[in-house]
Amino acid sequence: MCPEGGYAVLYAASAPLLRQRYAVQAGDTIANIRLADDRMLYDRITNHLLLAVISTFCDECLAALESLEQFAHRYPNANLVILAVTDEPGFDILQTAFDGYASVYRLPEPVLVEELHIRGYPWAYGINARGQIVTSDHCGQLKWIERLMEPFDECLGVLQ
Repeated sequence: MCPEGGYAVLYAASAPLLRQRYAVQAGDTIANIRLADDRMLYDRITNHLLLAVISTFCDECLAALESLEQFAHRYPNANLVILAVTDEPGFDILQTAFDGYASVYRLPEPVLVEELHIRGYPWAYGINARGQIVTSDHCGQLKWIERLMEPFDECLGVLQ
C-alpha cells in the first residue's frame, strides 16, 4: 500500500469512486474512538498526546517505527499512542518494542478511515488536552516527530 515516493494512502472500500473524503488536520478535534482495551482514545490524553498511525506492511512505516522508538526513548515523558494496522505477530513485536514507552493498539483500516478520517501513514498528530489536533505531519524521521511536539515542550522537557 505504499505508492512510490509517498506514504500509504487509505481508501474506504465502500466509498464511491469520485466522492471527496474528509481528512483530519490541525484545528480539528480527533474522534474519541473505542480502543482495543475498551478504553476510549480520550482516556489516553493527558496534557498532550502524540498519536502515530502506522502499518507493519509498509516499508516506509517500518522506518518510521524506528524514528518513533528513538523518540520514545529520548523523551520518556511523551504520551505516545501508536495505532497500528498489523497482524498478530507484528502487534506482539510492537508491544515488546514500545513496552513502557508507548501504548500500542491494533486497529482495522476501516476504523482509521471511517471514524478517525486518517488518510495516510506513517503519520502522526500532536493533540492537546481537549482532543484538538495542534500539529500533523509525516513521522518518518526523528526531527519531524520532534517538530510535531514543539508546542508541547513543557510536557517533554525542552526538545533539542
